[in-house]
Amino acid sequence: MTVPATTLSPSGDGPQSRASSGELLNFASGDDFARWERQLAATGNCANPVRLRGRIDVIDRATGEKAKIYDTASEPGGLLRIPCGSRREDICPPCSDVYKGDARQIIRAGLTGGKGIPESVATHPCVFATLTAPGFGPVHHPHRPRGRRLAIRHTGTLPGTGKALTAHAVANYIAKYATKTTTASGLPDRPVHSAADIDALACHQHYKHLIATTWALGKDPAAAQLGLNRWTHTLGYRGHFLTKSRRYFTTFTALRRARIDYRRAQRASGRRARPLGPTPR
Repeated sequence: MTVPATTLSPSGDGPQSRASSGELLNFASGDDFARWERQLAATGNCANPVRLRGRIDVIDRATGEKAKIYDTASEPGGLLRIPCGSRREDICPPCSDVYKGDARQIIRAGLTGGKGIPESVATHPCVFATLTAPGFGPVHHPHRPRGRRLAIRHTGTLPGTGKALTAHAVANYIAKYATKTTTASGLPDRPVHSAADIDALACHQHYKHLIATTWALGKDPAAAQLGLNRWTHTLGYRGHFLTKSRRYFTTFTALRRARIDYRRAQRASGRRARPLGPTPR
């Protein structure tokens, strides 16, 4: 019996990422440029691919014999590039698009069935509630004279769109906002580690105050289990609204597995498959 022994580890940027125009021209005319293009396409043209360096060996348990089956030394620049997998559109549009497609399938399956979920779920009661803080403007609570507010209940259309409230429309709506991020300048895209990091941010004072408040709440022993300091840069939001159910929804893992199996089947049949993209229906 043989078992794989993997020694792949993240590596820094390849030299071509900081190369001069002359070096880039030499790189583009090199023998392995076509292979580099194929590898990049296999990541779905990820904007920030993870670069791995290492090898995979197979070891025979009975004899201890080891044989190399893959080494990144055979790749352009000695690196294997894989998708970053970010769901944030401002960081990596291609990977965000894949996440958005999977989110759409998960929500639709939860509302109408499919992807291993019985179609009988379509007969279950369903409530689509949206909550918007007053600071985001009169989206759900238009101002009345003298500052009074009128709460509006949406009964047949998506909030702010006028589109019919169907399973397809709800899935698209939630998937869109699951990947959308604010375009305000100066906001951090990685965790902050101290109050000094927050003070150094170049964002608007309103956003800085929200981030600082989240950081302060994270220091409160009563909120320790929330781990807010780890997610201060996202105002404490960890992005798990679609990833915790195991009975009602299918899962991202199941959809990724289906996509991998689909691509392998396409390659085995000799047909060209999309390198990356939403899970086939």
